[in-house]
This record gives sequence, structure tokens and C-alpha cells, in this order.
Amino acid sequence: MPMLAHAIKVEKHDIKTLKRIERSGIVNRDLVYDHDEDYIYVPVIKNIDGSISHDFKEKNSIKTMLKNEMERNGIKNYPEKWVRIGSSIIIKNTRHEKIIGSILAEILNVSSVYMETGRIHGDLRKPSLKLIYGSGGETLHLENGVKYLLDPEKVMFSPGNINERSNIYEDLNDKVFMDMFAGIGYFSIPALKYKRPSGAILCDINPEAIKFLKRNIEINNIKTRVEIFNCDSRLISSKIKADYIMMGNFKSIEFLPHALSHIKNNGKISMHYLTDKNYIKNSYEPIIKKARSYGYNLTLYDYHRVKSVSPFFYHVNARFNISKI
Repeated sequence: MPMLAHAIKVEKHDIKTLKRIERSGIVNRDLVYDHDEDYIYVPVIKNIDGSISHDFKEKNSIKTMLKNEMERNGIKNYPEKWVRIGSSIIIKNTRHEKIIGSILAEILNVSSVYMETGRIHGDLRKPSLKLIYGSGGETLHLENGVKYLLDPEKVMFSPGNINERSNIYEDLNDKVFMDMFAGIGYFSIPALKYKRPSGAILCDINPEAIKFLKRNIEINNIKTRVEIFNCDSRLISSKIKADYIMMGNFKSIEFLPHALSHIKNNGKISMHYLTDKNYIKNSYEPIIKKARSYGYNLTLYDYHRVKSVSPFFYHVNARFNISKI
């Protein structure tokens, strides 16, 4: 049953306010955050200035309902975590998939449940999923005021990278940026929506991703001039230049020479890649050395760990200022 509690209403794109509230110690950790198209509702433990009343689900109630339903169906081992994308969820590979999918859909109020059958694979970065409940197809995912339309079976989307998408620190005002692995607009849509660039060059090799990228530009009411390329980004003419280049792909180091050919002097590049956990402190040094062999100086100005992706590797993001030697 929903529980009426004090709440603070925060605009979805206002990450600074949300983090400030979470650090304040007033969040009610027994209740689940709620949201609608424009706002996040944060449950708080007391009435404060500006708070409202709102209905929340209790965290334990979901776990309890799930446990009770699984036991009633004679299932002892079942997924207790899932990834939510719009009105769909994705779970790890499991037995009794049909029953588990049906139970999760009812308790979590989702229309489709997918099960992982493998990893994201190939140059097209296609997910390996099996639909175990519902009709599947397109879903609308809302995040920080940005709308992402996608089909989870056709294109990848990682909700775990929300901080990377929401914290685009760069000043792109009146600048042109290039996204060499744009996908459905993971990084480029927030940048276009909130950073006021003068133009964008967006590329992806997956035709399905390009279809959703174009639709996401439309539904987010983006009016900035955008050039879209459906190809390997290494095939784009070096005559096309940008002030800032995004490389949101673990193979970004392989594409560095081509990124450098597009960068304006004194531009910036943001690279995502995997690094061995034993070399986390200086994993960017080979990148700097490689760039120097192509006639460019790279100066690191931001370097951080995004998340752990296995017992041995971290996903990291390194950002560099670029100048010609």
C-alpha cells in the first residue's frame, strides 16, 4: 500500500539540488523515490519549508511482495535486482523465466521484462536480450528532463551511466561538438538540450540507433543545427571540425587518430575506456604518448572512475585539452 509522507519536489534536470538533499541527512531511506515526467519526489523524514505530501512505496514492501510471490510459486532463487528502462526491466539470466517475468511485471508495474542472454556485442553494440514477459518494442525512458525513446532489444542503453549523462561539465555555449558514438543520443541529447552549442556532428554505425537518435532530437524539441552520419566515424571527412569531441565507447583509444583529425586547435576530447584496476592511477599516460606521435599535445584536466565493470576492470573517463605540437 502507498504511504503518505513529506516530500521535496525537484526538477528532473536539477542534479545539484538533488545531491544537496541527499547529503543533508533528511531523506527517508525506507521509501522509494517517485517521479513523473518533469519532477522527482524525494521522501524526507520531517516537514521542512517547501515540502509537500506525497504517496510513496515502501522499499521493504516490494521486497516482501516479491519474496512471498516467489515462495508461493516454489521458486527459491530469483533476481533481486533489475535495470529499469522506461516501462521495461532487464534481469540477469535465470531459471523459471516465464513465471519470474510475470511476477516482476505485476509487482513493479512494467509492461515488458527482458532477460540477459549475453553481453552487448559487435560494432553495432547490440544487446543480447530475450523477452520473457509482455509485448516488448519501444519504450520511453525519462531521465533528468530528457526523453529517450528506444527498443531495448535493438539498441543499448545503460541507466548506470546517469551521472555521466547528467554531469556534462563542459561549457559548450556557441561551440560545435562531435559525438563519434552517438547511439540514441545518450550524451548528445542532454548537451543539446542544456548546453546551448551552436552545432553538433553526431555519428553512429548502427542504423537502428540513428533512427531513434533522430526521433529523440524531435521529441526533445532540439532546434540546434545537427549533422547526422550513419557510418563508422573513421569515415567522416577530416574537413569537418569540432571544438569538443565525445568518445563514449570502450574502443575510443583505437579511434584517437581520427578524433584528433577533427579537433580544432585548443579543443577538448572526452574519452571513455576500460582500464585494468592495477593501472587505474596512470592509465591515461599511453594515450598522451600516442597523441604525441601524431603531432598533438594532450593535457589531462579531468580523470575519474565511472564504475567497476568486472573484478579486473574499471570504466573510466579521461578529458584532455588539445594543442598541436
